[in-house]
Amino acid sequence: MFTPEDLKDQTNWIKQQLGEGHMECRTKRSRMHGSEVDVSLSGAPVSLNENIIGYVLVFQNISEIVVANEELRRMIDEQNVLLGKTSLLNEKLSVTGGLTRHDVRNKLTALTGNAYIAKKRSAENPDVVNY
Repeated sequence: MFTPEDLKDQTNWIKQQLGEGHMECRTKRSRMHGSEVDVSLSGAPVSLNENIIGYVLVFQNISEIVVANEELRRMIDEQNVLLGKTSLLNEKLSVTGGLTRHDVRNKLTALTGNAYIAKKRSAENPDVVNY
């Protein structure tokens, strides 16, 4: 594993962290043929008689995890967009339903009033009163 050129400054930070004890971080490294890979890096100093004689570093390929996280993030963003659209549609339906209900109630009120007048004017005709 090689450090990509744009991450050379990170090497100094890692050395500093190792000097203070165990460290972990997520970074990228280059393979021998040049492709980059996402890795989880864990390291610790190796001491002998209270002197640091070296470091142990463990690199774990987390490329699949990174790809899965990016896909999950994309899906969450899509869900948020859909939820926003659904919320807007629900609001429009609520307004439309309120207007429709108002219109229907107005028409029913007019029908009820006309039926009442017809009933009063035709009190002598039992068939009209019945209907």
